[in-house]
Amino acid sequence: MLRFIKQGFIVTWNQPFAVITLFIYRLIWSVILYKTIGSIIVPILHRYPETEQGLMARHLFFAEGQFQFIKTDLPNAYIWLGLGLLAARMILHPVLNAGVYYSLANEHMNSGYRFIRGIKQLTLPYFLYYIVQTALTLLPLLWLWPKFGKIATMTSSLPQLATSLLPWMIGYLLYIYFVHLCFMYIQFGKLYEAGPFTSLFRLICWSPMVLSIAIIMLLITGIFTLAAYTATYIWAGLLALLIYQLFPLFSSYLRIWSIASQYELWRYRDVV
Repeated sequence: MLRFIKQGFIVTWNQPFAVITLFIYRLIWSVILYKTIGSIIVPILHRYPETEQGLMARHLFFAEGQFQFIKTDLPNAYIWLGLGLLAARMILHPVLNAGVYYSLANEHMNSGYRFIRGIKQLTLPYFLYYIVQTALTLLPLLWLWPKFGKIATMTSSLPQLATSLLPWMIGYLLYIYFVHLCFMYIQFGKLYEAGPFTSLFRLICWSPMVLSIAIIMLLITGIFTLAAYTATYIWAGLLALLIYQLFPLFSSYLRIWSIASQYELWRYRDVV
């Protein structure tokens, strides 16, 4: 198990183009979200009444906001903006996956060339996989959402509500990660022209090793994230700023490392 994680680290180290590309993508996406949310929230905050204006002014502010939200077409622009951002992410995510996965399977090629070639060859099937993955991820919400509403009506305090919802939320997050692992192996299979059912069968057969690698990588990611954010609070100043700015780069590395570790298991079992 540890050999696959170690080998995955080495393989990821040899993927500079993929790591940098993923880092730039996440950086640009963060800036877009920051600017978009800021363009919506900041004007609202500027119009929020000062404390000296009294409670009546705040009631009037909320009443005006409710009227504009319900009686006008003001929300339409924000809804279309949100849908546009969601569509862009759904398109770009499988494109990047295609480049990353193909790069892992073709280390003998130039790092930039193999990434671009992977995008050209695998984007369409990976896009279809991503649509199915998204649908399976959201499907339980058809049952969970009414369940959450029922629990909310039966609880009388926020702590009680949080306690009641926590097991369901943990279960749903585990389900999301399981779906993620399933489609990770389906995408591995596509690299070797193996069908989805063949890939899932291999996942089931290797499940103890797959889950062990996944848990260890989640722990490594969690420890690193906690250490990075703790350091920014303890060492305020230039060092904290540097850690904060470089965190997306290390996070991108950890993500590809997690994929590479599972891929090394796939490749080893495929050879054996």
